[in-house]
Amino acid sequence: MFFRSFKKELTVYALGLVFVTISLTTAISIFSTKTAGDDAAKATSEVLRAQAEELLIQVATSAAQQQDLVFEQIRNDTENLAFYTSNIYENPSVFLTKGYWDFDTRVIRKDGRYINSPSDISTFHIPSFVILDEAERENIELAAVLDFIVPSILDNRENIAAIYSIDNEGVTRYLPNIVLGELGPPDYDPRKDIYYSPAIPANNPERKVIWSPLYDDAAGRGLMITVTAPVYTQDEFMGIVATDVLLENIINTITAYSPIEDSYAFLIDKKGVTIAFPDKAYEDILGRPHAPQEGRINLFDQDLSKEFAASLKTMSDGATGFSVLHNGEKGDLFLAYAPLEQTGFSMGIVAEEEIVLKAVATLHEEISSSIRGTIINLILPTSLFIISAAILIGIFMSNQVVKPIQKLMEGAREIGRGNLDYRIKIKSRNEIGELASSFNRMGSSLKKSRQELYEYSQSLEEQVKERTNELTSANSRLRELDAAKSEFISIASHQLRTPLTAAKGYLSLAIEGTYGKLSEKVRKPIAKVYESNERLIRLVNDLLSLSRIESGKMKLEPVDTNIEGMIASIVDELKVKATQKNLELIFQEPKPALPILRVDSEKVRNAVLNIIDNSIRYTNIGSITVRTAQFENAIRITITDTGEGMTEEELGSLFKSFSRGEAGEKLSTEGAGLGLYIAKQFVQMHKGKIWATSEGKGKGSTFFIELPIEQ
Repeated sequence: MFFRSFKKELTVYALGLVFVTISLTTAISIFSTKTAGDDAAKATSEVLRAQAEELLIQVATSAAQQQDLVFEQIRNDTENLAFYTSNIYENPSVFLTKGYWDFDTRVIRKDGRYINSPSDISTFHIPSFVILDEAERENIELAAVLDFIVPSILDNRENIAAIYSIDNEGVTRYLPNIVLGELGPPDYDPRKDIYYSPAIPANNPERKVIWSPLYDDAAGRGLMITVTAPVYTQDEFMGIVATDVLLENIINTITAYSPIEDSYAFLIDKKGVTIAFPDKAYEDILGRPHAPQEGRINLFDQDLSKEFAASLKTMSDGATGFSVLHNGEKGDLFLAYAPLEQTGFSMGIVAEEEIVLKAVATLHEEISSSIRGTIINLILPTSLFIISAAILIGIFMSNQVVKPIQKLMEGAREIGRGNLDYRIKIKSRNEIGELASSFNRMGSSLKKSRQELYEYSQSLEEQVKERTNELTSANSRLRELDAAKSEFISIASHQLRTPLTAAKGYLSLAIEGTYGKLSEKVRKPIAKVYESNERLIRLVNDLLSLSRIESGKMKLEPVDTNIEGMIASIVDELKVKATQKNLELIFQEPKPALPILRVDSEKVRNAVLNIIDNSIRYTNIGSITVRTAQFENAIRITITDTGEGMTEEELGSLFKSFSRGEAGEKLSTEGAGLGLYIAKQFVQMHKGKIWATSEGKGKGSTFFIELPIEQ
């Protein structure tokens, strides 16, 4: 659809969008209502049963998690107290304050027992067999620091009966104060109890927080359970911190819990022993009344139905589940259960099938009725109102938006024609007004930029010409200098090599005795001069090679070459030098033999000789091993030494000209740093590759040369 007026187009699009939105919303709402009604009509007993199962499992899981949270909070408090106690033992100078609790003033000896005042915050039990040396007395004083923390925990946790610490000698610090020293026998050892021995290193190497079995409180306060956390100072076991938990409130809460009409809950431990088991559970599950004075029972020992026996086994395994219990003429019962992760208990919820299904069906009908009422009473009237309001708002907004846009369009056309003095007159402070101001600023900026560009262009061409001339002159000068350098190196090398070669010959004849037998005193200095002369000849040859490489005059002269024979001759030539440094120079001949290569034998020989000679110079102890092998379409030469080794930084600059590395500077070895650079150039001229590796300083180096078989 095309409009000549943006105003009409904006109005039509806005109204169309509103109409489509309202129509779709109404259609979806009506369809949802119809679907909900159809679902309610199709809700068979199987569907309702499946929904009831899901609902009851959610209820059981939520109730179990709520009770489990109580145990989790107590467990966390106990674990934190154990951590705090470890810090106390590890930092006695920080926590030991004589001004608060002093052994000599707080401990009273009475009738062979150690007791303290009933007015103290905590109490203690010191077994008569404990030797109260200075270290143990200090531990007793340190444990009193718990007086500052434990009372607040006791005040905020109604299910906690007591919190206490027991050190590895059996001394107990107990809160609240019940004058513990007067209650038990003087030689009572708490380390034998069910809450201490499971926490010792032999029984608890992983240092876990442990829940005790259920037990009846000796003071008659009902069923209890204890959570114990071991206390360590680094790797030394110092004792435990434990919390006694009364289950009375939890049992009462579960016994009274009835999430659905006539439903009830029960709680068992992981051995199947009842913790909370209401009278109705005896009748429905065990088929008998609760006998007077009957205490907790193990359900596994009872005469159980097949369905409940299977569920009981799953509950004791700590699983979540659902089952149907057949209850004779009373009708079927639904049982949903979920575990309490902390203690291993399992909580079950039992409800009558008829009541649960009725509740689920009623919920379906209420939801459907609510949706229908919402559509009729709210969605449809609201939709009509929104459409009417949208029409009025659309007309008003189109006037407010279109006129300023028309002015912007006129301003854009004028600026586009080159009229940079044109200004758009819109007084609005909204985004359109900001856009008009931006157009005006853009016109001013364009006008200013156009003038600056014109002025700059007048001088730019002249500057480019000047810079071009300067660069041309500089490049020409650099080429002249480079050519002069190469020519100088070439001439100087030629001029030096002739007299050096002659000197080498004369020195060689003198050492061999051609001019008469030399005394040892004279022969040694002449031998040194001969060696220095050889190094100078090598340096001159390297400089000549460098000059030819850089000038592009170095050419290959390939011939058929036996690589094995070449390397064997190099090794024989350098063995004397290696032997002088007590090094072993080894050539491992390949099997089978390598193919003949067509290469410039002098340049390849120079590259290999340079690397082996380099390895001898930088190796003081050990050996240099040379290997050759065929890898696919290439011959690989490997030279491995046990020398100084190299860092990553040195490996990066190894094959650069005049590079000697840190080891070369430190060891003052001969050479100008050209050998490896020239070796790399020779190898690359053969389309080969050269590289080196090292694991670091002091770990030796390995050099690789790869030459393609087909040149």
